[in-house]
Amino acid sequence: MRTSAKALLVVLSSFLAVATAASTSSPAEAAESVDECVRLASVPVSSGISLEVDNHCDRSLACRLSWTVTCESASGKVVRTKSGAAQLTLASSATGKALASTSECADGWRVDDVRWACNPVK
Repeated sequence: MRTSAKALLVVLSSFLAVATAASTSSPAEAAESVDECVRLASVPVSSGISLEVDNHCDRSLACRLSWTVTCESASGKVVRTKSGAAQLTLASSATGKALASTSECADGWRVDDVRWACNPVK
């Protein structure tokens, strides 16, 4: 499997852009928002990208993540696109992980359109 710094940069850029957009809130919303106590990370692993959600909130959270894996030929041509999603329930101070698997990609790949949302468990 061939991965590139470009593929990882696309994943990190997408993940950070969505995380930043989701965490912007007004002061009145901040007290109710979980965005300030959730940390997101994307970690390269041998089979793709591990999307990790750390819950630093004082309450349990229900989180949903989604992403798109794009497989590319050696020449960079898109040969396959597959969407993925995961739902995680995280206790306070817990970490959850979801794998954006690239195991079906023979040559190059990228992970795009990473989105997330967390809400307090009721």
